Amino acid sequence: LGNSLDNGTMHALANSLLNNNTLEELDLSYNRAITAEAWEAFSVVLEYPSSALDTLDVADNSINDNAATALATSLARNNKLINLFLDNNDITENGWTAFSVLCDPSSIMATYRSNHTLQAVYQYTSNRSLPDSLSYHLQMNETNNEADAARLKIIDHHFSGDFSVEPFTRMEFNVLPQVI
Repeated sequence: LGNSLDNGTMHALANSLLNNNTLEELDLSYNRAITAEAWEAFSVVLEYPSSALDTLDVADNSINDNAATALATSLARNNKLINLFLDNNDITENGWTAFSVLCDPSSIMATYRSNHTLQAVYQYTSNRSLPDSLSYHLQMNETNNEADAARLKIIDHHFSGDFSVEPFTRMEFNVLPQVI
């Protein structure tokens, strides 16, 4: 059936959710009239530390690469969202690349500060599967607590070859980046 939200409604919704600390699930699916610009404005909601959203359904919308990039970028500072539904949108490989915020390998601290909370990005109806690196990091987040996911990402992306990681595997989460 679909919904009848438009850009103006999205801006108003975003403004009203900026200080949300109670709403945990939000279904904004089937709103194809919303443009990338409005999705970009909405993505700011995910950046706020007070956001309680753990599930966001934005399936069957007009989310393109620019909107996907805005959503992904906002996840870099989000530690609540666990499930993101993105089925039937207009996201190409370029848009999926933005989800590298799940593991920024540019430095150990960047990896440490990456998103270790998002566990699932649903894209059932697309002809394309999620990029391997995104699936890999989602699985890492899902099967580990945040501290262990961060620790494993650091070890995985910054140490290879004959390097022994055994001394680091039991270190406290907040100490590991400084020690390394």
